Amino acid sequence: MLAIDFAEPEPSEDFADYRDSMRRSSQSFLTAIQTAKGTHWLCGHHRGPDNTHTIAGKTQCKKCRRDKINSALKVIAQRQAVERALAVHAAEMEDRRIERRKGEKQREAERYRREREEKRRLRDQANRRANEIRAAIVERTIIHPANGRIPLHDLIQAVATAFGIDPEGVRSKARGKNFLYARCVLVKILQERGASYPVIGRLLGGRDHSTTINAYHMFPTYCRKDPRVASTYEKYKDR
Repeated sequence: MLAIDFAEPEPSEDFADYRDSMRRSSQSFLTAIQTAKGTHWLCGHHRGPDNTHTIAGKTQCKKCRRDKINSALKVIAQRQAVERALAVHAAEMEDRRIERRKGEKQREAERYRREREEKRRLRDQANRRANEIRAAIVERTIIHPANGRIPLHDLIQAVATAFGIDPEGVRSKARGKNFLYARCVLVKILQERGASYPVIGRLLGGRDHSTTINAYHMFPTYCRKDPRVASTYEKYKDR
């Protein structure tokens, strides 16, 4: 005998659409019947005391009303979240703008400070160079005077001889009273010849200008202690 295959054929796409349409129609028809009977709402939910909401004399599905309220609240929450995000973004942008302006002001202030420091450095450098040139001219004039006065080397030797010390000891760190007297007389004479205290300090062994200032102000005291200080000064101040 022949074997016959009675397998159910695959439904076509048109048949599937027709079947879905019929199901929807049946569901809508069933819902209409249930609504007419008063057992269900138009939305399809069961109609009963627990699912009925009455407002202003009108009844409606409590579940659908609750879903609508929840949907509205979600929309409001989303809108508020978007507004908050926009506000935060605007605040961040404003902070960035303020920080950027602050950074620009700081860079401008830093640039102005550097320019000012550079001008001060160049001015101080020019002043130091001018002072060095003037000091060199004064030293040369004192060491090798052209106005008939004795040179610095001879002046130091003469003053040292007057106090009975070695001329090289005047430029040394010796602290004996005769060395102090001799340096005091030399500081007094050189200062009156126009030399500055730093120049005098360099000429007398590289001493600090404060040391020469102190020696200059000690001249009256040393004159009272030893008459050789005043006599030596009077002897060589114009020579």
